[in-house]
Amino acid sequence: MPHDRQTTDCLPVPDRLPVCHGALAQAQEAADKSVSSTFNGRELVVGDRAPDLYQREVSAIHDWKKKGLKAPQEQSQWVQIKDQYVLVEITSGKILDMAPVKR
Repeated sequence: MPHDRQTTDCLPVPDRLPVCHGALAQAQEAADKSVSSTFNGRELVVGDRAPDLYQREVSAIHDWKKKGLKAPQEQSQWVQIKDQYVLVEITSGKILDMAPVKR
């Protein structure tokens, strides 16, 4: 049976998850860009609407640079939902980006 490079090639990287190519890489990236909602357990992904709490100033991460996050766009803020930093548009609640919390 021929080796399928699209779905099975992963390179081990010390102290990190393997670096994968093709379909596995896309699946890993998708897993890195989702978080379970703290309110109803539903998976949130980029493009979804975050719960209202995360649009409020009280939820904002102000030391985003120290955490290695990019500058939030105008009218947006970084918040933490479980093990993900989530960039949320303040006016609509739309999730613009996600990054895993580094431990």
